[in-house]
Amino acid sequence: MIRATTAADVPAIHAVIRELATSATFASSVPAVPPVSPPANAAISLSN
Repeated sequence: MIRATTAADVPAIHAVIRELATSATFASSVPAVPPVSPPANAAISLSN
């Protein structure tokens, strides 16, 4: 399932994560964001 993401997808995924990381007010005001972030980072680590 993770292998379905190609190398071309990685920059776009990183861009989305970067946007979420830079919007600190969004991250702090929505409790659901921190629990979701680690799995997303793990998926990217495995896909690299």
